Amino acid sequence: MLNSELNRQDQIRSITAAMIALEKKVRIRLAGAPGIEQNSMQEKQEKIRLTLLWLSMVLYVAACLTTALIFKREGSPNEAMPGWNVLAVGWVGMLINQWGWFANLFLLLGLIFGFLRLFRAGKISTSIALLVSAVSIPMLFSQDVPANEGGVGPPFKLAELGIGCWLWLGSQLLVLAGNFGKAKKCDSAATKESETNRD
Repeated sequence: MLNSELNRQDQIRSITAAMIALEKKVRIRLAGAPGIEQNSMQEKQEKIRLTLLWLSMVLYVAACLTTALIFKREGSPNEAMPGWNVLAVGWVGMLINQWGWFANLFLLLGLIFGFLRLFRAGKISTSIALLVSAVSIPMLFSQDVPANEGGVGPPFKLAELGIGCWLWLGSQLLVLAGNFGKAKKCDSAATKESETNRD
């Protein structure tokens, strides 16, 4: 009788210990679940953000390979200017008070800051690029572009924007979108819960 009673008590103790251990495991899993879900969401957001930055580079290359600007000139047919040509000589536009080319520099900074996760600096740089573009493109429609270095002959005027210009603007928007992100943070709730379980 005594042995059977002792065996029964041992069984009750072992079952109780197993239930307590199981309860602890469930509590730990439930505490860690929000952290795991949050990390998974952050990873997805980071992938989307990086994809936007890479797509912006693809659009930029496409802009260089397509017609960016179409100029008209009195007595001559319209002339199409590819994006790579605008990129190569556009800086000369400052001589006629045209600063649109310099948006490329701020766009490059925004791209670099985006990859470095310096989101605030990236947003500022890309916003400046968009602002410069928004101001410079309408101005170009009203400006005379000299036909040559000596200014001989009728000047060129911007007739319309080519697809390359729209791709260029699209790449700026993608870089801006790619600079919206959140820095990864430690899951403090899970950490506190684990410390509580230790105590």
